[in-house]
Amino acid sequence: MRGGLQKRARRPLEGVRRLGVSSAVLLLIPCGLAAQTSVSVHVSGVEDEVQENVLATLSLARAVGDTALDDDRIRRLHARASVEIAGALEPFGFYHSQVTANIAETGGAWRVSYAITPGPRVRVTSVQVRIEGEGAADAPFQAVRDSFPVAAGDPLDHRRYEIGRRRLLDVASSRGYLDARLVTSELRVDRQADTAAVVLQFTTGPRFRFGPVVFQQDVLNDNVLRRIVSFEEGQFYSTRPLLTLQSQLAATGYFAAVEVAPRRDLAEGLFVPIHVTPLSRRSRRYAVGGGFGTNTGVRGSLEAEFRRLNRSGHHADGKITASPLEQSIRTNYFIPGIFSNTRLLGLSASFAKLETETSHSRRLRLATSFSDRRGSWQEVLAVNFLREAFEVGVDTASTRLLTVSGAWSQTIANHPIFPRRGQRFRVRLEGSHERLLSDVRFVRANIDAKLITPIGDGARILTRAELGVVYSSDFRRLPPTVRFFAGGDESVRGFRYQALGPLDDAGGVIGGNSIALASIEIERTVFGRWAVAAFVDVGNALDDFSGRLESGAGIGLRWRSPVGPVRLDGAFPLSLQHSPLVLHFGIGPDL
Repeated sequence: MRGGLQKRARRPLEGVRRLGVSSAVLLLIPCGLAAQTSVSVHVSGVEDEVQENVLATLSLARAVGDTALDDDRIRRLHARASVEIAGALEPFGFYHSQVTANIAETGGAWRVSYAITPGPRVRVTSVQVRIEGEGAADAPFQAVRDSFPVAAGDPLDHRRYEIGRRRLLDVASSRGYLDARLVTSELRVDRQADTAAVVLQFTTGPRFRFGPVVFQQDVLNDNVLRRIVSFEEGQFYSTRPLLTLQSQLAATGYFAAVEVAPRRDLAEGLFVPIHVTPLSRRSRRYAVGGGFGTNTGVRGSLEAEFRRLNRSGHHADGKITASPLEQSIRTNYFIPGIFSNTRLLGLSASFAKLETETSHSRRLRLATSFSDRRGSWQEVLAVNFLREAFEVGVDTASTRLLTVSGAWSQTIANHPIFPRRGQRFRVRLEGSHERLLSDVRFVRANIDAKLITPIGDGARILTRAELGVVYSSDFRRLPPTVRFFAGGDESVRGFRYQALGPLDDAGGVIGGNSIALASIEIERTVFGRWAVAAFVDVGNALDDFSGRLESGAGIGLRWRSPVGPVRLDGAFPLSLQHSPLVLHFGIGPDL
């Protein structure tokens, strides 16, 4: 009996092009001047994954592309083919295959073909899976036994047998049966009768418990990291809390990498110590940045990050930004473990001068925030003091606000920068009251979502939507940072940044107390890192959701740069006649 399928780590199927449902071809024309030999390998009689495994197993097929491939080597590799093909078919239950081989050479070009008759397929007649030991009655083991992927009457498929074996071992590892083992693991094949029997005897051994957690680092006080540990010594061992611990330690920003290892070799009785070995990052980081966006124009920035100010884990950062639309300075100070093991207290101060086509403002903000993770959600609760002098259309004021806010966000993606599939959902609530050091009473709610869905090979659909509303005792005294505007790269393309919204009596855009936006975009990779896109955006900033929705449509070019997608879009405002093309340029992650 042969084992499982041939390993495909060598990626032998790259370069294979199928010619219909019953054949495959590999073709090589060497580029070297001295190499004159070319070879094509054809396989027929089997299809799909069986055909793929044959090609992955054939030495001659794997040698295609080797510049040292000469006539003698082709003949030697061809002589092995019948045995290799027979071995490639057995994992699928074909033990009586026949191969008709043909090899011909014309002018230095070799054509090799293998016509396969797989023969009858072995059938499974019996499956015995016996689980013994302390965990025999454990429901997850029983579930694996009851749903074992091989059943009597099935055609033999070695892969399913291996999957069943692996599931038993995976359950044992994840639930703390660290001494579990397969006492008997047999796939008994009767070649004469074309039948097979599965016999598995699995013993779980005892169930282990968590021992002490040992942090092997000297950067922070252990109690700072110990607050993140979600399990207690003496609880039954499980891999899930270990994976959570690893991801949460990595998310703190203190470390470049984190290894969490159960030390079975150091166990005392059934208590397994957990050794945590973090690799620390540099304590300070400075960065000078620059860029261009149609929302901001040319911009530059200077950043400083102090990742560890003391052994208690305090850290801070600051940033200076300059562009035609914004000149700002911001600083933050963070203290971990306040009122909760995973909660982060943030103290921040910022000053910004903002000048867009629709508003001018000078804003001072002081804030205290508490951030925490709740499962896959990031929560930020904050108290902000805002002093903003502004001019929006004919509205001119200097407003003081003490706001309380809450924000919840979730981002799930298969890649942090270039996701093929992912989603983002954000909710933010904010409000103030005249009795709490504020000039204006308001409540603001905002929800936005974005979804990325793959379609076919190399294409994606990107959809996004946003809804928001403000209720206020005196809307015209609200600063522009609280009002809603539309238009720009992340809004309705085809319109300039914040160019959409209700107008005052003089025709100036003053923003709305509500917003509604929607967008759909289809993107397809054309070659390498380059992709093209087509999109339609609809939306506007409105008064009480009354008014006309504007729309824009266009096409775009995408380039996957090392720091994120670079987007260049050209869009026309569909709801306006005889309007010029508006270019939009941006860079950054899709989610």
